[in-house]
Amino acid sequence: MKIAICGILGKMGREIVNVAYEKQVKICAGIERKEFEGKTSKEFFPFIPYEFPIISSEEALKKIHEKEKIDVIIDFSHRGVIIPYLKFVYENKMNIGFVIGTTGFSDEETDFIKKCSESVPIFFSYNMSRGINLLLKKILPEIKKSLPDFDVEIVEIHHKMKKDAPSGTALKLAEVLGGQKVFGRSGVVGPRTENELGIFAVRGGDVIGDHMIFFLGDGERIEIVHRASSRRVFSVGAIKAAEIVFERKEKGQKGLITSFFE
Repeated sequence: MKIAICGILGKMGREIVNVAYEKQVKICAGIERKEFEGKTSKEFFPFIPYEFPIISSEEALKKIHEKEKIDVIIDFSHRGVIIPYLKFVYENKMNIGFVIGTTGFSDEETDFIKKCSESVPIFFSYNMSRGINLLLKKILPEIKKSLPDFDVEIVEIHHKMKKDAPSGTALKLAEVLGGQKVFGRSGVVGPRTENELGIFAVRGGDVIGDHMIFFLGDGERIEIVHRASSRRVFSVGAIKAAEIVFERKEKGQKGLITSFFE
């Protein structure tokens, strides 16, 4: 499997490079800001025994693809970066699959990602950990179904540099759990309504990502906590997602993939 990594010099991008190297996945290119154009992997990842370019344009991606035949682009950048590349690949029918772990997309951008998945397989998830995927796909729906009268609240904690709030994972958790989303509470808000789902974002320090889901009943409560102690867990998940995309692409399959447990 051959990959390119969008946001390769970010914290997640660097972790993905490490995992890809360990798993003998070939990296054909890194996508970054224009200031890094012309540089190569030797400057940033000297432990990798081969050299690949750092690029910053769609045309550069096309030239590399013509030579290397990239299978999957893994994206952990931000919404303003990946959409133009996705659009370029889609319009030029380049047959490259995508793993998208970036958050903060608008509804219009999300719809475009779904449209592109009609041509190539795309793994699109706000959280690449298997634990969160299991919660979303199996555990939380079962609790919600079994305890429909319990109130549900979500608290998420991330490092102080995170730009969006609440996290994409918290929003996905809320989507699975249903209810009327309430983003924090302040002042005289009155009693909690039956269908409310409170979402609270905490920012500080270097927290990788904590998500807490509370099911609150009369006289009892269930607290589910998922803590990511290292970005490596997301990097391992990203490579696993790329393998899923690659396998589907090899079989001529298309479509949007949103979980490891489909």
